[in-house]
Amino acid sequence: MNERGFQISIFEHIEEEFQFQYDARLFYVIDGELCVEIDETKYLLEKEDVILVQCGTAKCRLSARRAIICEVCYENQMLLGVMGDLKGRFFCNSAVDTRRSYNELRNALKNLIYQRTIQSHKTTSYESSMVYQILDILVENFWTASRSLADNENSVDYKLQKIIQFVNQNYSVHISLAKVAEELFVSTSTLSRIFHKQTGVYFAEYVTEVRLKHVVSKLRYTDENVTRIAVDCGFSGAPALNKAFREKYQVSPTDYRKQLREEEVLKEESVRRLQDKILKETQASGKDAAKRVCEEIRVSESVPYKKNWNKTINIGSVFRLSEVNIQFQTLELVNGLGFSHIRLWNVFSKKLMITDGKTTGHYNYNQIDVIFDFLVSNHIHVFLDFGNRPDTVIKGEGVALFYEQECIEFESKRIWGASVKDLILHLLKRYGKEELEQWIFELTYNVVKTEVQCYKDENFQYIEAFKLFYQIIKQELPNACVGGYSALLGDGREFFRSFLKNCKKERCIPDYVSIILFPYEQVRQDKKYIYKRNQEKNLELHEIAAYKKILEEESAEDCKLIITEWNSSLSSRNYMNDSCFRSTYLVKKISEIWDSVDMVCFWVGSDWISSYYDTRGIVNGGAGIITMDNIKKPVWYAFSFLNSLGEELISKGENYILTKKEDNSFILLCFNYKEFGYNYFLQNEDDIDLMRIAELFEDTGQMELELKLTRLERDCNYIVKKRQVNSEYGCVLTEWMKFDCAVNLDRSDIKYIQAMSIPHMERYTISSNDHTLTLSTEMRDQEIALFHIYKER
Repeated sequence: MNERGFQISIFEHIEEEFQFQYDARLFYVIDGELCVEIDETKYLLEKEDVILVQCGTAKCRLSARRAIICEVCYENQMLLGVMGDLKGRFFCNSAVDTRRSYNELRNALKNLIYQRTIQSHKTTSYESSMVYQILDILVENFWTASRSLADNENSVDYKLQKIIQFVNQNYSVHISLAKVAEELFVSTSTLSRIFHKQTGVYFAEYVTEVRLKHVVSKLRYTDENVTRIAVDCGFSGAPALNKAFREKYQVSPTDYRKQLREEEVLKEESVRRLQDKILKETQASGKDAAKRVCEEIRVSESVPYKKNWNKTINIGSVFRLSEVNIQFQTLELVNGLGFSHIRLWNVFSKKLMITDGKTTGHYNYNQIDVIFDFLVSNHIHVFLDFGNRPDTVIKGEGVALFYEQECIEFESKRIWGASVKDLILHLLKRYGKEELEQWIFELTYNVVKTEVQCYKDENFQYIEAFKLFYQIIKQELPNACVGGYSALLGDGREFFRSFLKNCKKERCIPDYVSIILFPYEQVRQDKKYIYKRNQEKNLELHEIAAYKKILEEESAEDCKLIITEWNSSLSSRNYMNDSCFRSTYLVKKISEIWDSVDMVCFWVGSDWISSYYDTRGIVNGGAGIITMDNIKKPVWYAFSFLNSLGEELISKGENYILTKKEDNSFILLCFNYKEFGYNYFLQNEDDIDLMRIAELFEDTGQMELELKLTRLERDCNYIVKKRQVNSEYGCVLTEWMKFDCAVNLDRSDIKYIQAMSIPHMERYTISSNDHTLTLSTEMRDQEIALFHIYKER
């Protein structure tokens, strides 16, 4: 064993028999068969079977030829350090155990084997984390603790474990059975008899075996001289070690080390050959069995519903809309996906030069007029946030590419309020009341960075700023929608509660409250708070429920709940933003939350908002729906498919949404969403290897979906038009990878990628037999598919 407390081995042949097992040995059959005989019982393990031979196993025989086996051996002392005690037993044998699921363990072992084979990391820390993950799975799912401490301490197994534990802790010094017997309150002769009966060896022989095991490890992994090794491993000196070693291995320690070195050189070619075989097997076994979903749906029953995902899209700072490229893509988003509003912020940006924030009057609205003229002339309404927020691009957890305060620093509440009022009056005069009352006005507040304020005030209170803001808007635009708050998951819920209480007290109850929804949590690191990815499933539903509960408790149910910023990632350098994962994430989560909130504003419209020195590729992990080269990402088509849904909902399932249109045709949206797996959370968001994306998810299995639509006209022909987006069709990331992810592409190359990044389409006819229409489809992982079903005319 080595200093890590575990050892990983991959081999093709094994013929081994032992009388007593010192450590826990986990075997996984990559290919072929492994025969394991434990205490006279034989088990035949086939491909993808797994078995754990635990510490204290008295007799075991292993046999395999022309197979590929992975072994993870956990040292007894390491297990004791992790688990605290070993008062219990593992039961892990997929060859005979059909009650428990072994999928999680198999997937973790596959990931370990793959990592072990390709060795893509600079250190072994990533590999070590995988070994500990496997141990955690074993403990959580396959470990049975003893029923009672009293029974355990009187049992033979307990005494045996105590002996093993004592020897492993003290093998480097003089050990006597009398000392162990004294600790267990039994006689030396009794303990010796128990040990020999259970293990088949005498205590002194066992101590020597343990010491020799550590000697072999040092000979293999260190360059220490034999004398030093002998003393460190409990032998009186080199002569005593030589004698014991020759009896066991028929060779001296020095010669044994030489053999090990020679074997390492000879094994290089066979290792490369074995690695090729392993890669083929792990890649093949990674293709999980297809999930089968069958449902029967009555199409005669439907209810109306509201689409709340296509009202508003986040665009960026008001100043950025003065750029022609962002104006162009804003029109693309509005015309292509039907957004009625765009969300903007930092209306008092220094770059707009409206005022210096030190005096009132003499405001300069030249740039503001150009921007809002563009929007109004194109019939685009504004969701305008008057909060003070930084100009920044997030790269990863706690890491920003740049960060600067963009807004004017107002000297006082009076000057800020006068500026807000004058701007509203100016907009009212220029565009009219009818237009402005269709706008949405917001005042956000950062409950974490409380130093970021609307105006200078040592005793700044958000409720005072919101009250003034609310009164100004409502005085001039009584029918306009005014709201505030806005915080990331879990931040300031009590602040949210006090905000509602104060709004009622000050008679400025908002028309809506806003929250930000990203799957992250706030943690303290290096004396500051950062946001870390949260692995909780259904996190979005839980957070929405928590805020709705507060609204109910504060008797504010009439106050709308709006998600003003939402995405699967805070990072603007995460390739998942460009992938098919994001499209299925959007559809899946919308299907879950659409009836829980009044509006959902997706983050964000264009990749241009996060443009910087490092954005040289066609895609760069930006959070936009559309790339800087105007290429539509898979998430664009997710919005398009959602928008195509009919006006009435017939049924929602885990993998589908079925609706009916006014012309009695049906729109079916199917999705095969896969959750992030353990690997995704182990690496930085901005450091994802495009060639290994599949490793980031819990599984990559296909789905076979069969829906039976009943209560239809009998024996009618129906036309089915299908559009699908997956890793083969409609994915800009896939197309870019075909160009080796080059950053110096010609314009013709970019145009080709743009032309190829569209959904696949097909059309066919099926019949409704016995009033039932059976629709069957196979879906890849992270695929979305839209079906338009209508009667043949």
